[in-house]
Amino acid sequence: MRTILRNFLITTAFVALAASAMAQPVQQFSADMVTWQGKKQADPIPFYVSGEKSRMDLEGSSMIVRRDKNVMWMVMPEKKTYMEMAIDSDKLTKTYQEIEGEVSREPLGTEELNGMQVEKSLVTYEDDGKTKKMYQWIKDGAIAVRSEDVDGKWAVEFQNLNTDKPDDSLFEPPADYEAMQMPTMKGLMKGIFGQ
Repeated sequence: MRTILRNFLITTAFVALAASAMAQPVQQFSADMVTWQGKKQADPIPFYVSGEKSRMDLEGSSMIVRRDKNVMWMVMPEKKTYMEMAIDSDKLTKTYQEIEGEVSREPLGTEELNGMQVEKSLVTYEDDGKTKKMYQWIKDGAIAVRSEDVDGKWAVEFQNLNTDKPDDSLFEPPADYEAMQMPTMKGLMKGIFGQ
């Protein structure tokens, strides 16, 4: 249960970040999402996007975000269950053209990244009252395949990009799975920390 709850918290943090990979018009792709904290690389996370739908597969669970329905599901195959949480789609909708708090975007030219031709930009943005900068690499003017802090503190990259439409069944909990009650924050912390 701790692993599932930890994955839920981790995934919730990634939802807004992952949403920034999509531009208008909304994209369809699958990829392995790789994140770095400094030089420490996390394991790749299978990631799927189809229109207003996205999915990430974590250890022991999958997180499905349906911006078209204002809902997020955490699916747990081992127990054949899922939890549902309402979301505010307006807070998730970001595009490569303007990320939340963006002040400016400076084109830096074309580069090759993982065998793809991409446009690199330096993005200046405001976050918690501080001015920050990051690089972004955009494929075909539509998919942010890499975002990286200018100081190398963090990075997110989509590898093994496939622009074929993912199967629609990936974006729904299986019909034979049982809905679970969403835990309270107190119950969530108890499950994670045992207190």
